[in-house]
Amino acid sequence: ACHLPDGRGLVGPSLIDAYWKYGHDDTALFETVTKGRPAGMPAWAAQLGDEKIWKVLAYLETLPGSPEPGVGPLD
Repeated sequence: ACHLPDGRGLVGPSLIDAYWKYGHDDTALFETVTKGRPAGMPAWAAQLGDEKIWKVLAYLETLPGSPEPGVGPLD
């Protein structure tokens, strides 16, 4: 709901553009999802566990990228 099914962002930032405040490599993404980030990204480790988080990150890799900045906030 926060990033929309296509990843372009809504409440949360776009997951398909090139503008990633905390980085977009596997380590940075895993840390973002497990621990959360200030100003809105909740920690998901307790609810999902490592295996499901890696599946979510694998799904992100299937989304087509966009050169346009997303509609969500960048911070």
